[in-house]
Amino acid sequence: NTLSRYRNHLPLRRTNVRPGIVRGCGDKADDFHRTRSKPDGSPAIAAVRAAIADAGIGEDEIGYINAHGTSTPDAIGRRVGRLAVGIYAGRHFPSTENPPWIALPPEMDDTLPMKMMRELFPNSRIAARGNSEGHVQSLLRAGLGVGLVDCFAGDPDPLLRRYLPDPIAVVDLWLVVQVEMQRSPRVRAAMDFLTRILAEEKDLMEGRCCTAPPQRM
Repeated sequence: NTLSRYRNHLPLRRTNVRPGIVRGCGDKADDFHRTRSKPDGSPAIAAVRAAIADAGIGEDEIGYINAHGTSTPDAIGRRVGRLAVGIYAGRHFPSTENPPWIALPPEMDDTLPMKMMRELFPNSRIAARGNSEGHVQSLLRAGLGVGLVDCFAGDPDPLLRRYLPDPIAVVDLWLVVQVEMQRSPRVRAAMDFLTRILAEEKDLMEGRCCTAPPQRM
């Protein structure tokens, strides 16, 4: 192991920090849902067991576990602004009452963005699906339909226009960090930097930088 040869020479930056050696690792794909974990936790369990096996140790040799997830209570957040979402189309896409629209993958049909699109255009058909916002934007530029895009990405795009004049949703934007990391100088510097940038771009983030009016139906 390369690190093991240098473990006695690693500098200690603070007295309460000690260098460690990664003895094993494991991973496991969770194919239950695009945004939700499998209820029985089996992928996470399998990943931990793979890491233990890779390390060549027994469970009784583990003396400390740091377990957390996206919903852990051991996290703190900083509200840094608001994020607007709008309906966009290609610059020359015609305005109609029931335009075809760009959807996300089928496993995300029950998410809020897809529910909003169905409510706005109940009689429209799905023209295509994109697995990321960038993919959706590419399909919109190609003139395949209308779709949801964050205003900070859609408004500056010269090949897109707002299909509806106003954002359809504005949500709070948070920076979240683990409690044990909040005093890290690097983490604090990153959060301060992002907070400053987002404040400077407040109008863009909140959808107030639209220069081209939507075409009328």
